[in-house]
Amino acid sequence: MLTHWLERLATRLAPTLPPERRAWGEALVAELAAVPPGERRLRWAAAAAWFVLRQRVVSEVASWVFALLGVLSVAPWLLFSIQGLRETDAPDATVRSLIATLTAQIVLIAAFLTRRRPLLVVSIFAYGVTTALAAADNHGQPLLALVIFAAPPAMAAVPILLLRRFRVT
Repeated sequence: MLTHWLERLATRLAPTLPPERRAWGEALVAELAAVPPGERRLRWAAAAAWFVLRQRVVSEVASWVFALLGVLSVAPWLLFSIQGLRETDAPDATVRSLIATLTAQIVLIAAFLTRRRPLLVVSIFAYGVTTALAAADNHGQPLLALVIFAAPPAMAAVPILLLRRFRVT
């Protein structure tokens, strides 16, 4: 009974592993048929299930670590934008640029939390453009704003974008 449950668990989860580990998981499951019944088969099924679960957990934990780093790279600026909106007489920020920046920051945080690569790429680009336009609107330096504001989330997104299969479903 336990052997059968472990076999089913490994069989169901092996195809969902990241591509670089999927072949290992599927091979472990395929070799189960060759293992004689009894204690040896139970140990093999337990090892296969452990391998598959461990790979999924590592992938999922890594995805959340990178997502939280991305959120932390935007969150302080989000709070700064909200504070700027509360101050109606802020001389260095127009309401129009603050609302645009605030919207881009919220979309970027959502992109990091959903951990979807296409949305992340688009939102980082939009955030960079928004910060550059806000700097130009405030008679500042758009290139410097792009580096200061958009570079940290872009660097936090690099590991996400480089992973072949970031989100394990």
